[in-house]
Amino acid sequence: MNRMMIRKTLALTLALVTSSSMSASFNCSKAANFAESSICKDGYLSGVDNILGRAYQKALDETEHPDDLRQSQREWLSVRDQCTTQKCLDQTMGARVTFLDNYSRVEKSKAYAAEEKLRKDEYEAQRQAEELASSQRDEQYRIAQEQSRQGVMPR
Repeated sequence: MNRMMIRKTLALTLALVTSSSMSASFNCSKAANFAESSICKDGYLSGVDNILGRAYQKALDETEHPDDLRQSQREWLSVRDQCTTQKCLDQTMGARVTFLDNYSRVEKSKAYAAEEKLRKDEYEAQRQAEELASSQRDEQYRIAQEQSRQGVMPR
């Protein structure tokens, strides 16, 4: 009897946790079209929307051009809002998640390449500075040697 009660409680808890964690990424009371209404009513689409929202935020956090990404998102939303079936929404939203994940990877790659170039440039600048200092020491040594041969005492 206790086992059955525990299982029911666990199932109810999981259902509540799942439904609350799979809420849409926007205010459902303001749903204005088929796409938004469907996302609010369908737990699966709501979950995909939640994932999409996180992917979008991650891409925004990583991009050097957030205004461009925001414009791209607005354009995509107008495409999504043309969907009239859940299948269309699923495909459109899934494709956008993939796009945003790839966008984030590209932005990270660009950042890594920029950091790598900066490290190489710093190394090259340091190498050139050391080479210049070495050349100056060599020149000072050469001058001192020549002055020594000529009998001139270095200062």
